[in-house]
Amino acid sequence: MKRVICGIVVAAVLGTLAPAFAQDDEPVVVDRIVARVNEDIVTLSDVIRFVPIYLQIIGTVDTASLQTVDGRNRLANDIANYLVDSKLVVENAREQQMGMSDAEVDAYLDNYIETLGMTRQQFSEALASEGVNFDDYREFMAMHLVRIQMIRSEVMGSVNISDEEVERVMAERYPDGLEDTYITTSHILVLVPAGAPAEVVDAATAQIATWRAEIAAGTSTFEDIASANNPDASANTGGRIGTFAVGELDSTYTREAMALEIGTISEPVRTPFGVHLIRLDNLERRAVGDAARIRDMVAYELEEAEARRQEALYLNRFRQDAFVEILVTEFDLR
Repeated sequence: MKRVICGIVVAAVLGTLAPAFAQDDEPVVVDRIVARVNEDIVTLSDVIRFVPIYLQIIGTVDTASLQTVDGRNRLANDIANYLVDSKLVVENAREQQMGMSDAEVDAYLDNYIETLGMTRQQFSEALASEGVNFDDYREFMAMHLVRIQMIRSEVMGSVNISDEEVERVMAERYPDGLEDTYITTSHILVLVPAGAPAEVVDAATAQIATWRAEIAAGTSTFEDIASANNPDASANTGGRIGTFAVGELDSTYTREAMALEIGTISEPVRTPFGVHLIRLDNLERRAVGDAARIRDMVAYELEEAEARRQEALYLNRFRQDAFVEILVTEFDLR
């Protein structure tokens, strides 16, 4: 059975949100008004119960950030603002008689549950195992579906990306035409962990410089030093790490490699992995095989960016025409 809710750090978030407004000298307040939206409100309990549902459905949260107080506070604010905007959209849809009926929401949910290969009972049990009430899930989805419906109706018609704009971005990304640059390199590496003290970095740099001098003097070869000392798989290939497109390797490594003439060796180079000697073995440009696909991808990226911009403008208009009072922005999550 598929997991319905991503369970990442949810318990920690739920556990820290509830007592967020407690003072040292007073009992925990279970609920609190977070925002007023015309005649409606968003409460702290709304934010809490929608945390795992928001994480699954919206899915734009860097889960690593939830390990920090600031990250959890941003999440709580994101959910609160999402609920404020959604209430305004739902209210507007109701006024235009464009909302979704209960039957339409249930039909959507039943179809979604069927795609998971579950019955509604199994789906409810899966939600419960993640601490989510089915009614809360349905409430969020009803609001979310109306929001999507209204945005598609009111926003998507304003998204119009011209061929000229696509070609402009293509020219920026591929100034020499639809070609990719590939570099073939070899390296000698001394591992240095991230955050290592300066003396460790200095010692690694000195060792790399010594090996470079030996190669320049002809007393050792690049391949022999790499084979004897490299801590990675390139020890088996005399330091050769192969051919990669620009962008596939660490940016510092790539920049330093591309500054070399073919066959020459860099000065010591510090990257997140350690200190390297880099030799550029080859550099070539290859024609991109599927130009039409790349143009379609660029057009899609531009359309998505414009849609997000138009959506933000659309939601902001609602806020300007409504009474919205945000009462809490600092959740003080521990």
